[in-house]
Amino acid sequence: MRILAIDPGQEWIEGKHVPRVYPRIGFAYIASVLSKTHSVTVVDISALGMDWGGLADIMRKVHPGMICITSVAFHHGEACAAGHLARKICPGVPVIYGGAHCTALFDEFCDVGDCVVLGEGEITITEIADHIEGKHCDWDDIHGIAFHNGSECVVTPPREQIANLDDLPFPDWSLYDYSSYLSIPSDRMDRPIHFYSISGMRGCPYICSFCSSIHGTGVRYRSGESVVDEMKYNRDRYGAYHFDFADSNMTLERNRFIELCSSMEERELGIMWNMETRVDLVDQEIVQAAHRAGCQVICYGIESGDRDILRKMGKSFTLDQIEYAVQVATEAGLLVKSSFILGHPHETRESVEETLALARHLRQDYGMDSYCGLVDVYPDSLLHHMAEKGEGCRWVEGMRNNWDAIQRNTATLETDELDKDQLESLFHRFSREINKIPARDYYRGKTKGK
Repeated sequence: MRILAIDPGQEWIEGKHVPRVYPRIGFAYIASVLSKTHSVTVVDISALGMDWGGLADIMRKVHPGMICITSVAFHHGEACAAGHLARKICPGVPVIYGGAHCTALFDEFCDVGDCVVLGEGEITITEIADHIEGKHCDWDDIHGIAFHNGSECVVTPPREQIANLDDLPFPDWSLYDYSSYLSIPSDRMDRPIHFYSISGMRGCPYICSFCSSIHGTGVRYRSGESVVDEMKYNRDRYGAYHFDFADSNMTLERNRFIELCSSMEERELGIMWNMETRVDLVDQEIVQAAHRAGCQVICYGIESGDRDILRKMGKSFTLDQIEYAVQVATEAGLLVKSSFILGHPHETRESVEETLALARHLRQDYGMDSYCGLVDVYPDSLLHHMAEKGEGCRWVEGMRNNWDAIQRNTATLETDELDKDQLESLFHRFSREINKIPARDYYRGKTKGK
């Protein structure tokens, strides 16, 4: 069967279109498992710079038997528009939605599509494809989906999570036009760098207020051998020499991480990679092992410099742990990057000043690069529930559950003390002040900043 897999979202930051760095790895897994038994065409609208007319042309050309569409909160309207276009161009062809955003708002996406995959989707989507080809007699046979039966939205029993992640195929990047993704020149390599996403685990035991995940609090790992095999395979087949790990807490299991680094080092892959983790999950041995294995950048979700805001976010680490993590990583030779969030419930002008002071200090003393954004509200997150209850915040007028109107770095919430204009003004001031201070840039081996 011919299957069309569509990622419909454009990337916009502060009103400007930006290129996508690499494909979404979750959707790449879906396309890859389907490609084992079907002919799959992937369309990443943002990467290809495609308009709706171009997508309609591809729908006519492919003439699919099934259309899969993913979405994140910022692309809600585009995902719905893609489904309506599919109905018009390919009448009678089943439209299947999936991803964390679609899972949280399954009833809305059931109104547009035929079915919504709930949670982890690799096994479910293959059963859906079998159903469409006539190998299943009823939607009710498939666990982990929502669909309309007349006027009723039916939710089937939950799908069990995949026990052994090594059973999944590597994401098949040949399904993508990789020349359409961001590449950057590098003084450290003899070619522009393309970034390849890779994942070694699923799930997170922490419950941060702003996070929304389909993988739950239980953690499952791929074997270190499987991860390194994938890196070698991608290097040999695609010329992939730079990997971004999609794991938000890569050092959660300390011994596993050090063994993974040792395996990378022993196999002499000649690659670079970036990682994310928490500041309370690193020490000197961890960052030194990472650097020896080819890690260039370590990213921390610091989020705030105010102890009370950190606690309300669900962050249990301290300001001393933040500084220690940045210091030991820098001393090990890693570039440190971090994210900061402004506008969380109970945010005040004083707490913003605390965050700015911390970011300024870490950049001046360690060259830490950082990204600051206004808090994003995802459906079914703790933050969303706080907004609904008015706990230290309120919706900006016209923004309550208005997913079509959400834009990055535009305030969705106001706090008890700071309104929309004040938050956006503080955000822009934060960005200006931090960007005036030079930071290290690993890819060009020099500092950056104004």
